Amino acid sequence: MQDTFTLALEARTTWAHFRIAIIASEGAQTGAVKVLADEAGACAQRLGFACYPDSTMPYLISDVPELIQRWSDGYAERADVQVQYTEFLAEYAEDRQNAEDDANQMRAEAGQDSESDAASSIAAVAPTVPEIDAETFHRSHARITKMADEAVRRCGLSHEYYVRLLCGTVEAMLLEFAPEMRPAIAVIAQRFDYVTPDELATAEAEMAAHGYCTHGLTAQTCPCGCFEH
Repeated sequence: MQDTFTLALEARTTWAHFRIAIIASEGAQTGAVKVLADEAGACAQRLGFACYPDSTMPYLISDVPELIQRWSDGYAERADVQVQYTEFLAEYAEDRQNAEDDANQMRAEAGQDSESDAASSIAAVAPTVPEIDAETFHRSHARITKMADEAVRRCGLSHEYYVRLLCGTVEAMLLEFAPEMRPAIAVIAQRFDYVTPDELATAEAEMAAHGYCTHGLTAQTCPCGCFEH
């Protein structure tokens, strides 16, 4: 992310260009003029986002009501992200603990020594601290939200097919991250009903065993031709 001075200077400069364009167009709000206003506002909003929680509003924009409002919107957005990130960290820690508890229970049932096998258990579950920060969380969450929206649009109201569509796009996204970061990104995606490829394959095998296709429908109800061959 750009530093706050650079963002403030960009917002103010773009706003100055907007004011010049207004004068040149004799007050007419042409498309080009509106673009400048939108760009200045968007920059001020990014600035507010970057200023949270310790930086105050820069003087470069503090005398422009429109930019003050957009800065405030960005600051509030970052505060909301922090709340979501805190909840994410708690969920991540809970998932780790549950994984460790399950591993301990499996070893106990197998009659293994939990202390001697602790290292391998911990290696098999998520790290204590996710390898992403709040900004990465925010970008990833926003991106997965768009993926989920697109899957909803394409799934034909079939939740099973929604999950299949979402999992495909999330899996492609995970490849863009370092291996140590992927478990944390997957936790974000789980909020949207993401499952791993193995979990998806198991679910689809169970559906097939009961006469359902990948859309979660039967031969009498699926309009996609799943049972024609």
